[in-house]
Amino acid sequence: MKNIQIIDDAANCTFSIFQATDEEFALIFPGEDQEIQFSVDFPEDDETLAAALENIWNRPIRKRDALGIHGTIFYGLRRYKKTYPVLREDGVTPLSISPAQREHFAVTRTARQTCVHILWHIRPFPNGNNDEKLLGVYSSEATAKEARTRLAKLPGFNSDNGRLEIANLEIDRDQWPEGFITVLDKA
Repeated sequence: MKNIQIIDDAANCTFSIFQATDEEFALIFPGEDQEIQFSVDFPEDDETLAAALENIWNRPIRKRDALGIHGTIFYGLRRYKKTYPVLREDGVTPLSISPAQREHFAVTRTARQTCVHILWHIRPFPNGNNDEKLLGVYSSEATAKEARTRLAKLPGFNSDNGRLEIANLEIDRDQWPEGFITVLDKA
């Protein structure tokens, strides 16, 4: 079981903790390493999610009995979306936390991070060349996919004008380990 803390904007909020199965937790926190969720982002017509939440409300646990908090759901507190842009505790905006937390999160994030996800816009030209734009580097595939969806709506990045691709690169590894050669077209 995983423990989820509920924080809402009610004056009598008790910051209660409830237990979820691994399956229920994955429904509520679908992103890679996601620990934060906002109720406003729940799909409205998802009956499976609604059933999971109903089950969770029937499994309260006292704070002193909880062995850690695995996730937090914010109800009615949209203003915290700016604080948690990547929906993880270690992805919190740096000015929102103490220097000790910043140092701790930097160490744990670095220890866990093995790959980055790079979003490219690639537009082929009739002569066979490509115009390639690096649009962003993301810590998770989920955030890269969110960016791809967001940017695909902007002028110049639609499917009629090229394609958006995500490339996954392992960090701390040479990407061109054998060097390269240039072959000139003599035509």
